[in-house]
Amino acid sequence: MRFASRLRAYGRTLPSRMAAVRGYLFVALVCQSYLVPIAVNACSRDYFAYHNAWDEEYYLSYQGAIASRTLPGFFTAAHLVQFGHWLGLSGAWQNLLLDLFVPLIMVFALAAVLRARGLDTQNATLYAAITTFGLILFNRANPLVYALVKMDFPFLAPAYEAYQSILRSPNPQVSYLLLSFGLLAAYRLKKLWPLILPLPFLYWAVGIGHLYLMSATLLYRRFLPTTESKRWVIALGSAAALGLVAFATFNIIGLTFPLFAKSPVMTPFSQPMVSVAMGVGALAYLAICAMEYRREPLFAPPARFGVTVAMVSLLFVTNIQVFTRIRLAPKDMQDYFAGFVAAGLLAAALYAFRLHVSRRTSPGWLRFAAPATTGLLCALIVALSMTAQGFSPLRLQYRVFINRAIAADDVARIEADPLHALIPSRHAAQKLSLMAPHMLAPVFSNVYSFSPVNSSCFRTPDVHERAIAFVREKAKTERRYADVLGVFEEAYAAYKTREAQFSLPYRNVPEICAPESFDGNDFFLVPVEGEEMWATFP
Repeated sequence: MRFASRLRAYGRTLPSRMAAVRGYLFVALVCQSYLVPIAVNACSRDYFAYHNAWDEEYYLSYQGAIASRTLPGFFTAAHLVQFGHWLGLSGAWQNLLLDLFVPLIMVFALAAVLRARGLDTQNATLYAAITTFGLILFNRANPLVYALVKMDFPFLAPAYEAYQSILRSPNPQVSYLLLSFGLLAAYRLKKLWPLILPLPFLYWAVGIGHLYLMSATLLYRRFLPTTESKRWVIALGSAAALGLVAFATFNIIGLTFPLFAKSPVMTPFSQPMVSVAMGVGALAYLAICAMEYRREPLFAPPARFGVTVAMVSLLFVTNIQVFTRIRLAPKDMQDYFAGFVAAGLLAAALYAFRLHVSRRTSPGWLRFAAPATTGLLCALIVALSMTAQGFSPLRLQYRVFINRAIAADDVARIEADPLHALIPSRHAAQKLSLMAPHMLAPVFSNVYSFSPVNSSCFRTPDVHERAIAFVREKAKTERRYADVLGVFEEAYAAYKTREAQFSLPYRNVPEICAPESFDGNDFFLVPVEGEEMWATFP
């Protein structure tokens, strides 16, 4: 009898135990999907210059951090990166630390909030992890989304990132970090203001959506609507009011910051748009409504409003150009905000399904369907995360891009005098700007295509002029310079084109514009071994 009672007790706790295993295993598998390539990259070269997105060097490099300090939506991350360089952390190490800790902190913060809403620890961790990592379902890492992007629908707001968007450093990761701490503080203090406090310091693609969520939440607390129709009135009314504010704000930014007005970030456009995240979020919302209205409500009124306002937030950030008459980089708001909200709605729908089928009147097979559906979604997220990082399910191995091979002596010389290092690869030079703290980007690096970096020192055009003149002169007498002259000519032409296209007034920023760094004609050619390389693991 004692054994039978223990068996029954274990059976009652089995679903919770299975949720714990699924949650922790899910987090571990997603994390290893991007930690393995980092480790392979670090072990393959004498220098560490790791990054994810194509433009992370612009913001993680020392010059990029200083140049971004005055840009709206970038200044918080820029100051944090600059502080990291002051501590002796290179851009690559800051990238690694952000990738390692930000996703885990987000899962922990979201799980704490879900526990406060009545979920047990195991399920709270699972649904928090789905919300955190589920955004990869809505970007180009998903083959179905990629197929839609290639069709080039005129009114599709796509998410262009082809990996876990949460890994883009330092923005939007710093914003996610601030919001995670705000969530934890709000959870502990039982107050809303810790979530409002980070608003001025957020990356704009995250801040716009978060501002809407906070505005709608404040209106909800003021009026406490009792019906779904009144909840929709508050959610839509908040979107309309915020849209009018955004109209004025975007136009002021466009007039105040010429870089934004001249760049493709802000373009005239006023047509409604749709997105994959909005479509999936709408399906999840309708599924929740169908389950709620078929039987007694599954969610408490505040949580029910949260589902409604999440759905409207997807409509708002996808169609904010209807209010502003300006299309403000819709792919960024899809990549860094809408994906999270859609993943959160999916998690809410899965939780509602679990509650719905837990009733005694549900057939046994349907009760099994709830954890099975959650497990399949987690497996899909893990599979997309791994393939996005180069994992082949057929070969059961990673194919990882590694940086160019450079001799240890040359690495040390580049670190000591980067502005006079002639590296016959703009991309390799761009990556090398992350390998040491306080290091300036080598001449001809793609980092100088970022106008705020290029304009931070009035000596930048001159050092490029002297560098190409040096290479042309050396190419007349030395074969090794003649062999790479075409590479540097192309790099110089690209630099001049970008400089003319997005020109800004040149400044004299003391931290990076020291004469001893830019002056002189002691350029040196850095041999790079072979073409860009790939490594496999295991």
